[in-house]
Amino acid sequence: MKKIFIFTAIMAFSTLGFSQSKWFFSADAAFSSSSYSTTINGGSTSTTTNTPAARALGINLGANYCLTEQWAVGLELGFNRSSSFTGWLNGQDSEQLRDVQNVFSVAPRVTFMLPISEQFVWTPNFYVGFGFGSYTSEQNSGGNVAEYTSDIFGWGLGLRPLSFDFHINDHLGINLSIGEISFAQSKITNGAGTYETATSDFNLTLNTGFTIGLRCYF
Repeated sequence: MKKIFIFTAIMAFSTLGFSQSKWFFSADAAFSSSSYSTTINGGSTSTTTNTPAARALGINLGANYCLTEQWAVGLELGFNRSSSFTGWLNGQDSEQLRDVQNVFSVAPRVTFMLPISEQFVWTPNFYVGFGFGSYTSEQNSGGNVAEYTSDIFGWGLGLRPLSFDFHINDHLGINLSIGEISFAQSKITNGAGTYETATSDFNLTLNTGFTIGLRCYF
């Protein structure tokens, strides 16, 4: 029997004025943590194995310029840190071994803003992002933790077609984004260039991955 626990918290803040201002600024932070336990039943006894949580933290800051009342271009800067469990140093419940990624990103963005009513605005957006940072793998070396650090570089592009703003009043609103269509590639290489690992990922989720954010307009 496998039990899975996932916790995700996402906060967002931005300032925006469609016709009153040419600029709007945004900041958002996302945190996720997931862990699971496996129970094996063997007659009168059972064995449970707990796997420590995988964690991720992301912070993004953006500035956008409204070309018209419907189109805006912007630039987003971000930092993402993820940590995943890979094993125990000296047996169950001893010191953990983890893989850790620290990535800085830059993402030009285009946003389309189409009012549906006085309060609802459809805000799909397209971005192209580039990221760079470090990848650290902790391994067991004679009963001690040895860290091996490599460079990581990646790029990606994505479309968030189901993004909407709801205006509570002239200065306060809520953004809801559902799903994403994206493609990304990343490469991990060590400093000596003796090895590299390349990955590609295509993501199509239009019915999961809710993101809710608070927006303030000035």
